[in-house]
Amino acid sequence: MTNAAKRYAQSEKGKLVRKKIRSTSKYKKMQAEWRAKGGSKAEYMRNKDNYINRDMKKRYGIGLNEYYCMLKEQNECCYICGTHETNNGSRLAIDHDHISGKIRKLLCRQCNTALGNVKENVEVLKKMINYIEEHITQCV
Repeated sequence: MTNAAKRYAQSEKGKLVRKKIRSTSKYKKMQAEWRAKGGSKAEYMRNKDNYINRDMKKRYGIGLNEYYCMLKEQNECCYICGTHETNNGSRLAIDHDHISGKIRKLLCRQCNTALGNVKENVEVLKKMINYIEEHITQCV
Protein backbone atom coordinates (compact mmCIF):
# COMPACT_ATOMS: atom_id res chain seq x y z
CA MET A 1 0.00 0.00 0.00
CA THR A 2 1.42 3.40 -0.94
CA ASN A 3 1.71 6.29 1.50
CA ALA A 4 -1.16 8.07 -0.24
CA ALA A 5 -3.33 4.95 0.08
CA LYS A 6 -2.44 4.66 3.77
CA ARG A 7 -3.34 8.30 4.38
CA TYR A 8 -6.65 7.82 2.57
CA ALA A 9 -7.43 4.64 4.52
CA GLN A 10 -6.82 6.50 7.78
CA SER A 11 -8.80 9.60 6.74
CA GLU A 12 -12.40 10.16 7.80
CA LYS A 13 -13.56 9.68 4.20
CA GLY A 14 -11.64 6.41 3.90
CA LYS A 15 -13.11 5.14 7.16
CA LEU A 16 -16.63 5.99 6.02
CA VAL A 17 -16.14 4.21 2.68
CA ARG A 18 -14.77 1.13 4.47
CA LYS A 19 -17.72 1.17 6.91
CA LYS A 20 -20.16 1.42 3.98
CA ILE A 21 -18.51 -1.52 2.17
CA ARG A 22 -18.51 -3.65 5.30
CA SER A 23 -22.22 -3.07 5.83
CA THR A 24 -23.19 -4.54 2.43
CA SER A 25 -24.77 -7.99 2.28
CA LYS A 26 -22.20 -9.10 -0.32
CA TYR A 27 -19.32 -8.30 2.04
CA LYS A 28 -21.04 -9.96 5.01
CA LYS A 29 -21.71 -13.10 2.95
CA MET A 30 -18.09 -13.22 1.81
CA GLN A 31 -16.89 -12.89 5.44
CA ALA A 32 -19.27 -15.62 6.62
CA GLU A 33 -18.00 -18.00 3.92
CA TRP A 34 -14.39 -17.23 4.84
CA ARG A 35 -15.06 -17.92 8.55
CA ALA A 36 -16.93 -21.13 7.70
CA LYS A 37 -13.81 -22.37 5.91
CA GLY A 38 -11.83 -21.82 9.12
CA GLY A 39 -10.66 -18.32 8.24
CA SER A 40 -9.24 -15.84 10.68
CA LYS A 41 -7.36 -17.48 13.55
CA ALA A 42 -7.28 -21.01 12.11
CA GLU A 43 -5.95 -19.71 8.79
CA TYR A 44 -3.39 -17.56 10.59
CA MET A 45 -2.20 -20.45 12.77
CA ARG A 46 -1.74 -22.72 9.71
CA ASN A 47 0.39 -20.10 7.94
CA LYS A 48 1.75 -18.08 10.87
CA ASP A 49 5.30 -17.69 9.55
CA ASN A 50 4.01 -16.52 6.17
CA TYR A 51 1.81 -13.88 7.80
CA ILE A 52 4.61 -12.69 10.10
CA ASN A 53 7.11 -12.61 7.22
CA ARG A 54 4.71 -10.60 5.04
CA ASP A 55 3.94 -8.17 7.86
CA MET A 56 7.64 -7.61 8.66
CA LYS A 57 8.47 -6.99 5.00
CA LYS A 58 5.57 -4.55 4.70
CA ARG A 59 6.39 -2.65 7.90
CA TYR A 60 10.17 -2.76 8.09
CA GLY A 61 11.47 -4.08 4.77
CA ILE A 62 12.97 -7.23 6.29
CA GLY A 63 11.67 -10.78 6.50
CA LEU A 64 11.86 -13.48 9.14
CA ASN A 65 15.28 -14.65 7.94
CA GLU A 66 16.80 -11.20 8.51
CA TYR A 67 15.01 -10.96 11.86
CA TYR A 68 16.47 -14.30 12.98
CA CYS A 69 19.96 -13.18 11.89
CA MET A 70 19.60 -10.01 13.99
CA LEU A 71 18.29 -12.08 16.89
CA LYS A 72 21.29 -14.40 16.69
CA GLU A 73 23.72 -11.44 16.56
CA GLN A 74 22.15 -10.11 19.79
CA ASN A 75 22.28 -13.53 21.49
CA GLU A 76 18.45 -13.53 21.46
CA CYS A 77 18.42 -10.63 23.96
CA CYS A 78 17.09 -7.08 24.06
CA TYR A 79 19.86 -4.73 22.94
CA ILE A 80 19.18 -2.28 25.80
CA CYS A 81 18.33 -4.30 28.93
CA GLY A 82 19.58 -7.75 27.93
CA THR A 83 16.29 -9.55 28.61
CA HIS A 84 16.31 -12.87 26.75
CA GLU A 85 13.55 -13.34 24.20
CA THR A 86 12.15 -16.35 26.07
CA ASN A 87 11.76 -14.19 29.23
CA ASN A 88 10.08 -11.42 27.26
CA GLY A 89 6.76 -13.15 26.70
CA SER A 90 6.72 -12.19 23.02
CA ARG A 91 8.97 -11.69 20.02
CA LEU A 92 11.50 -8.88 20.36
CA ALA A 93 10.36 -5.68 18.64
CA ILE A 94 12.14 -4.34 15.58
CA ASP A 95 13.23 -0.87 16.67
CA HIS A 96 13.46 1.62 13.84
CA ASP A 97 13.82 5.33 13.22
CA HIS A 98 10.33 6.66 12.52
CA ILE A 99 11.65 9.42 10.27
CA SER A 100 14.10 7.52 8.06
CA GLY A 101 12.61 4.05 8.56
CA LYS A 102 16.11 2.68 9.22
CA ILE A 103 16.15 -0.43 11.39
CA ARG A 104 18.29 -0.15 14.51
CA LYS A 105 18.18 -3.17 16.84
CA LEU A 106 15.76 -5.63 18.46
CA LEU A 107 14.27 -4.52 21.76
CA CYS A 108 11.96 -6.01 24.37
CA ARG A 109 8.49 -4.54 24.58
CA GLN A 110 9.29 -2.51 27.71
CA CYS A 111 12.41 -0.84 26.24
CA ASN A 112 10.72 -0.20 22.89
CA THR A 113 7.68 1.31 24.62
CA ALA A 114 9.86 3.45 26.90
CA LEU A 115 11.65 4.95 23.88
CA GLY A 116 8.33 5.58 22.19
CA ASN A 117 6.80 7.18 25.28
CA VAL A 118 9.56 9.79 25.43
CA LYS A 119 9.44 10.15 21.63
CA GLU A 120 13.13 9.18 21.48
CA ASN A 121 14.00 12.58 22.96
CA VAL A 122 17.57 12.37 24.30
CA GLU A 123 17.09 15.43 26.55
CA VAL A 124 14.06 13.87 28.24
CA LEU A 125 15.99 10.62 28.75
CA LYS A 126 18.91 12.55 30.32
CA LYS A 127 16.49 14.34 32.64
CA MET A 128 14.95 11.00 33.61
CA ILE A 129 18.40 9.58 34.42
CA ASN A 130 19.25 12.66 36.51
CA TYR A 131 15.91 12.39 38.30
CA ILE A 132 16.51 8.74 39.20
CA GLU A 133 20.08 9.45 40.34
CA GLU A 134 18.90 12.33 42.54
CA HIS A 135 16.18 10.29 44.20
CA ILE A 136 17.64 6.79 44.28
CA THR A 137 19.00 7.14 47.84
CA GLN A 138 15.55 8.12 49.10
CA CYS A 139 14.05 4.88 47.80
CA VAL A 140 16.70 2.54 49.19
